[in-house]
Amino acid sequence: MRAHQAEAVRKRLEGMGYQVDVAQRRHSVEAWAIYNGRTVGYGSGRDALEALRSLAGDLGVEVQP
Repeated sequence: MRAHQAEAVRKRLEGMGYQVDVAQRRHSVEAWAIYNGRTVGYGSGRDALEALRSLAGDLGVEVQP
């Protein structure tokens, strides 16, 4: 279920024109938003959903909890 929610957040951001990259780190997951070749947002969390929600917050985009 969380993977499905993470994909929905990712698609929402991509629909707004952002390129979204997510990377698994040793103890966390990090997400970046790129727009016109520049990194414009960053988020991190325990899993992809948490990282993407954090990224959305950094970009000022509201997502469902």
